[in-house]
Amino acid sequence: MYKAWKLYGNPQAIVLIVHEFREKNIFDQRAVEYELLRKGVRCERTIFNGLHKKLKLSTERVLTYNEFEIAMVYLRAGFSISHYDA
Repeated sequence: MYKAWKLYGNPQAIVLIVHEFREKNIFDQRAVEYELLRKGVRCERTIFNGLHKKLKLSTERVLTYNEFEIAMVYLRAGFSISHYDA
């Protein structure tokens, strides 16, 4: 993940960690997050529900979350049908 973030080419860009509400299996996610932080990468965590309201895609195809440019997204939710509202 660090290498992908570095290849993105913007040291101010973040890694967005998307997880489920009331996540129970957080320890492996935190290990990744702390290692990225140790290397100087800012990480932001958010829940999957409502994520579409917090993201913006510019005409230059730059994805942002709360005004932070996103280099990559670490998806820990959204891969199962149960993660989606009917």
